Amino acid sequence: MEFSEWIQQIRKARGLDAREFALKTGVDPSTISRIEHQKTEATLYTVYRICESMGVSLAELIYTLLEKEISLPERSNQKESEKFVTLKGIEKVVDDYVIDRISINQKLAQELNDLSTQMSLLKQRMLFDEVEYHSLYSENEIDRYVYWSPLSAKYELKYPQQISYDHIFLAYIENGALMFRDVEVYLRKYRFKMGRLGQYSLNRGVSTSSMERIRLADVLQLYSESKDAIILDMFWEASRFYSKFSFPEDTPLHRERIYRDFGKIDFDEWRLNLAIFYITIHRWKASLDFGYSGDNRHNF
Repeated sequence: MEFSEWIQQIRKARGLDAREFALKTGVDPSTISRIEHQKTEATLYTVYRICESMGVSLAELIYTLLEKEISLPERSNQKESEKFVTLKGIEKVVDDYVIDRISINQKLAQELNDLSTQMSLLKQRMLFDEVEYHSLYSENEIDRYVYWSPLSAKYELKYPQQISYDHIFLAYIENGALMFRDVEVYLRKYRFKMGRLGQYSLNRGVSTSSMERIRLADVLQLYSESKDAIILDMFWEASRFYSKFSFPEDTPLHRERIYRDFGKIDFDEWRLNLAIFYITIHRWKASLDFGYSGDNRHNF
């Protein structure tokens, strides 16, 4: 069954017209109309939001679309993990940031400086030479990663290239939070095993941190060629991550404090920016468990 047909079926089964369905799912009415009339392909994130609002699980969706039951490994039922940062842990950092931005900034800056020091020491051991290292990050600099001004370039923390797909798999099993960039790492496992259509799906936008570009059809193609249902579930979890920290309403208290400190700023993405920043710090920590080589000053 095509997803466009499924949308129409579930919308009518729930007794909802297009506008009511849009209000229920949080998806723009014109987007729903274009999907139903097959004038656009549904993105994975749109599909996730619709399914979550309709109470449809990933397994139910796949069975309806592909007539296949998916088998997934048993995952930890713990909401918190000692080894991997979880959605709950990230949510606490975001909530604490609203209450005490300065303290959280100090903590994050210290974590980055500690990482920088560790990387310098690793380089020193590999080169058998003394390497000078400095505290590169201040608490004020953290705000540049969270709030993006139209007058300056975006600040983004680099994702560590040396992270292995085994680490991402363990994060998944331990109920750790996943970003789309993490799923890209896991897909390295199959990059040279994909056929022409699978490679096309990867190159068209699946390997991207932009949730708006990842299309359901491409994800299903990757699953079809790899026969690995974990890929589906990882993408689903990454969608959950972005949904959790995208588009929530800011509290009046938080807006008042930020207006006071920064003036008028676009608030639409601050929670997601902070969540991505925090989880990326933890990916760097994980990468150091396996050793590191490179230029310390410019790797973040």
